[in-house]
Amino acid sequence: MLSPHSLYEELGNDATARQIAYKKLFCSELEYSLLNEIRQATNGGYVLGSDKFKREVALAIGRRTWRGIPGRPQKVHLEEGQGTLPF
Repeated sequence: MLSPHSLYEELGNDATARQIAYKKLFCSELEYSLLNEIRQATNGGYVLGSDKFKREVALAIGRRTWRGIPGRPQKVHLEEGQGTLPF
């Protein structure tokens, strides 16, 4: 009923070789900064990737995909004749 993924099958010529190669993929530890980035994205429900990738996903799903700045936006006071707001 189940068939192995083609990338898994490419890890070795037989089942034993594939299992050994697959286990080796997880022998090294991730850098703390990358692990922390993964945790923050997972816990916050944000996309993990480049800024370009985050923007593309945001456009596709119609919402922000990165962590925002906490708190209320600052009020902008304009004096007469200064022009328009920057946003």
